[in-house]
Parts: sequence; C-alpha cells; structure tokens
Amino acid sequence: MFDISHKRWRKGSWICFGVAAAVWLWLFTALPVSSGFGGGPTPLLFLLRRIWSGSADLGHAPFLPLVSLYVVFIRRKAIVDSMDGPDVRGLLFVLFGAILFWLGVKAEGARLCMLAAALLVWAIPFSVWGAGVARQLIFPAAFLLLCLPIDTLAVFFSMKLRLLAATLGAGIANGVGIPTTRIGTGIHSLAGGGFNLDVAEACSGLRSIFAMIALTAAYAFFTQKTLWRKWALFAFAVPIAVIGNVVRILAIIIVAAIFGEKKATGFYHDYSGYVVFVVAILLLMELGYLIAKYSLPARISSHFPSFQSKPSTSVGERSFGKRDAVLLALTPALMGICAVMTLIEPAIRPGNLDYLTDKMPTEIGPWHGSPVWHCHNEQCLRMFTEDELAKAGVLPIASGLTHSRSGELGSVLGEMRPQYRCPACEKGELFAVSLGEKQLLPADSRILRVRYSKDAREAFSVTLVISGANRDSIHEPESCLLSQGYETRKISMMSISPEGYSSIPVKRVDLEQPRGRNGKGGRTTFVYWIFSGDRNTTSRALWKLWTAWDRAVRHESSRWVMVTVTAEQPVGLKDRPEEMLTFCGELMRALRK
Repeated sequence: MFDISHKRWRKGSWICFGVAAAVWLWLFTALPVSSGFGGGPTPLLFLLRRIWSGSADLGHAPFLPLVSLYVVFIRRKAIVDSMDGPDVRGLLFVLFGAILFWLGVKAEGARLCMLAAALLVWAIPFSVWGAGVARQLIFPAAFLLLCLPIDTLAVFFSMKLRLLAATLGAGIANGVGIPTTRIGTGIHSLAGGGFNLDVAEACSGLRSIFAMIALTAAYAFFTQKTLWRKWALFAFAVPIAVIGNVVRILAIIIVAAIFGEKKATGFYHDYSGYVVFVVAILLLMELGYLIAKYSLPARISSHFPSFQSKPSTSVGERSFGKRDAVLLALTPALMGICAVMTLIEPAIRPGNLDYLTDKMPTEIGPWHGSPVWHCHNEQCLRMFTEDELAKAGVLPIASGLTHSRSGELGSVLGEMRPQYRCPACEKGELFAVSLGEKQLLPADSRILRVRYSKDAREAFSVTLVISGANRDSIHEPESCLLSQGYETRKISMMSISPEGYSSIPVKRVDLEQPRGRNGKGGRTTFVYWIFSGDRNTTSRALWKLWTAWDRAVRHESSRWVMVTVTAEQPVGLKDRPEEMLTFCGELMRALRK
C-alpha cells in the first residue's frame, strides 16, 4: 500500500478522465462509421445531425443534449462532493460500452454505436470517480437516449396509433350526437352530405408522443423532489400525448360536422395541433402539481432511493493501493484499445452468392416475365418492359440482361450498366435500376425488376435487391413507400411453401395512396422477404443480428437478397390470395440453386 496525497490523486483522476473522454469525443465526432441510412461512412455526430434534420418526429432532438449539459452544470457541486475512488463496476460498464461500440462499427450498426456512446458518457465517470458520481449522472446520460433514431419503431407503432385515434374519435363523436362509422383509419359521416376523414400517418400522434416523452422527462426531473414522483409523472407522458391527439381528431370531426369537411381539413387541421399541444402541456403541469402534493406512506417511500449527494470519504484521508491505481489507468486504456481496434481491423471479406441462381425464369406457371428498364434522362425518366422495347424494334447497346434460348432471363448479377437507348427521349440510356436508386445504392449493389403478367394484363411486379459489401442496399420497403405518399392500411405476417423447401415467412403490407389534386390515387399490396443461403426472415432486427454476427465473428460481409412482389388492385391478395402466395413460392424456388 502507498499513500497518494489529495492533490496528486485529484490530478491523476482528472488526467485519466480527460484522456478517456478525449478518445470518446474522437470516436463520436471524427471516426467515420457506416451509417446504415445511406450516404457512406459518416462520423456519428454528423450522422445524428442529418437524421434529426430529415425527421419530423425528431425535430426537437438537437435541444436534448443541451438539457443534459444544463443538468450537469446545476449539479456540479453535488457531483464533485460525490467523487470517490475508482470503481470496478464502472470499469466493467466501460468495457461493455467499448465492445458495443466496436460491434456497432463492425456490423455497420449506427444505432448500436450511438447507444454505446451514450453508455460511455455515464460509464467513464463511474469507473474513475465511483458510484456516487454515477448516481448523479443517471438522468443526463439516460436523457441522451431520447435522441436516438427510432424510425423502425415509428413504422410499427404508427398504424396502431392511427387505428386507436380513429376508434376513440369515432366512438366519442357518436357519443356526443355526431353519427359516424369507422372503416380502417377512415371516419365517415352517416348523415347525408357529411364528411369523409382519414387519420393519416402525420395524424397518428407519434410526433407528439416523442416530444411529450422528452418534455415530461425534463419537467419531472426539475419539478419533482423524489424519485417515485418523477417516475409517476413520467408515466403520464404517453397517455397525455394520446389523449391530446384523440381530442384533436374529435375537434376536427366536430368542425367537419358543423362547417363542412373542407374547412375542417384546411386551416383548422394545419394549426389545431399546436393548440392541442399547449393544452397537453397545461395538463402535464396540473398533474405535476397534484403529484407533488401527494405523499406516500413512510414505509413505502423509504424503499425509493434518493439521488441526493452523499458525503464520501475524503480522498486526502484515504489510502490508495496499486489496485486503485491500476483501475484508474485501465479506463483510458480500454478506450484506447477500442479506438485502435476500430482502426487496425482488416477489411471485411465480401460474401458470396453461391446459393443464388444466375438466371431468372421467363415463365412462372401462367405468368410471363419481362425485365423493366428505366431512363436516366432527368427530363424523361420513363419506364419500359423489355417486351415493349422488342415490339418497338429497340436493339440493345451492350451485353446485359437479355432473353436466352433456355427460357431464362440473363444474369441477375450483371453490373448496373445501360442496355438500351430510350425510345421516348432518344437521349437517355436505359438501366435496370431507376436514376434515384442508382444514386442512392452502393456501387456493388445489384437490382433487377421484372413484371410478370398473365392474360395480357400486368399481374405482379417483382424486385430483387442484392446487397453489396455493406447493408445500405437493403431497407424496409414500408419506409420507402411511405415517403412516396402511400399510407399503411395493414401489416400482417404470412408464409409461403416453395416445393422442396420448408415454410418461409413473408410480410404483407397493404398501402393506399390518397387521391391528389390530379385525382390519381389507389391501393397496392405487396409482400416481401429477405434471405441469404438457408436464412429467411422479414425481421429487420434478426437480419441485423445475423449480419452483425457474420461481420464480427466470421469476418465476412454476408450477401442478402430482398424480394418484393407487388400487386396493384384489382389483382392482389384481397381478390386472389392463394394465387399470389403460390406465385411467390414458385419464384423463391426458381431463385435458389
């Protein structure tokens, strides 16, 4: 054992903390990681900024770190008073956070890296200064988690929230004497010359929930004195947001019933959300006041821990041994090892596609297939099937996807290069991928789109997207179609059974595109699944887990194929469900060797 003076110990602990924090800052602001959102490797800080600016649900996120910094500032004295020696538990959290960050980089999981970064904000001070400091930093560190992108959850919950808002809105409207009926997310008047409203994606209330969760967390922390009161008030965040959204839907129904649908869906619809949000804030303040007045019995409240600072043993009076010095030095050492590992790791080996057939059949049962070609002239952007080009006498300008005598379509793995000259504009070249897809997809991605028709009419449109070395090639099609103006009507799980293979899960998505000013609109139904070798899934989480495992353990970038089969009404699952599933089964059998 050896003694270290108070001054010397303080200096050493601050040096270790500063080195570890500097490495964390470099990982967060300078180290490029593959985003998983497209756009190539990007530092996490800039990736977050890009996500926040492009998401209406996370528009408030840039202000949340400022709240965390303010909490640290106002509690600075309590934090200093809580400082103690190094803690091995904190060191374990640092180790876990470093491994998590490394796995995120290896697996191209941007969210995993962000989660690790938030964990390390809390773990580094914990390991250097002990549990007292960790208790003081729980809220500011946890509050940062509300900044993480959750678009996958948004797609999942949006439809359920829309149905809930439509059900409650229509039910209450009937209760107050406005006869309505609900069909899906639509609310229709039963009175003659009434209204027809729809709870669209933007009206699901998800945006209000995200904002209210962040606001309630901060308000509860600053206004409530005990832990149970903070949690009690925070528990009301989601119900308040849902109630506020239902009140807004009900108000729109009432305005439509009195003044007509046009006025309800115009100015009032656009600005009523702000009024309802103000009412939700007032309700939150009133609930906070009531919770602050309420007191739990002493025997119950004693079980809730307090975040008040506890006087620690004076560092100047403690005796620190070699174990303490080693623990202190290990914190920046672990962060340094994490940084080095992310830099010196050898390149990931590209995966193979031995499980995938080189050809696609021109005939699947009674359906005849023809590849789709896209013009890349921005003034044209027309699409043509290969059969249409053949009828027009357009000859190919390069080797690529063509019909073969064996009754198959050419190689799926051909490069994305032009095959024809556009017969419409005579300037653009025709590619198997659209202009937008070519600009967004990584260069080593492969894509093929084929229309299969029967009885001289289009039946199904099949799109194959084959991932390259990273995961940016494949994403959930629900998100892409929503950005094109479609609204989700229903999401359900189904299965197909190709001959000679076990049952394969597929996801069915029913979409509707509202009629615009041009009067165009309509419904579409599609199913999709993702496979790699013998692995099949529709779960983005499971696909990411498999990809992370391949990259981190097998050191290989597995190649995945996403198959999307789209049927526009009236040909679709609603009319002929077995026909489409049979087609998907035959297609899957043809794709595998």
